[in-house]
Amino acid sequence: MQLEVLKNFPLFQNLPQEALVEFARLCVDRSFEKNEMIYLRGETEGRTFFLISGEVRLYRSSAGEKVVIQVLRPGEIFGDFSFVGHPSDLLSENYAQTTHPTKVCVIMSSDLGKLLARFPVLAMVMLVTLRNRLHQTESKIKDLALSTA
Repeated sequence: MQLEVLKNFPLFQNLPQEALVEFARLCVDRSFEKNEMIYLRGETEGRTFFLISGEVRLYRSSAGEKVVIQVLRPGEIFGDFSFVGHPSDLLSENYAQTTHPTKVCVIMSSDLGKLLARFPVLAMVMLVTLRNRLHQTESKIKDLALSTA
């Protein structure tokens, strides 16, 4: 991945150059067409994805029905979050599918965990990102609960 792309990624804007270089070295760029599956349930395989461009729909499927969990836009992360100590099987129930042509950066979660240990500022930024996602999810659950009451 090019350093200029990383510098424009919200998560990396205030990181030291050394962290950016190391992340770029470990990251693999992938491109997907519209409506292409990035992964199926249970197939994150220890990978964390950083959405560079396009859009990704995370959903779950039950009895043939899709339930959209979240629609992700550039600057967001998804996939296996085992780098923060969660068992990956708890987070791999989602399917990830593009809704537009999409480009992602893929890094092994174990490598990301090592980067977080070396660069605490990156760990703090990721915590804020995950906290914001949790807040959005809680708001969505609250709205759903109130709409059915």
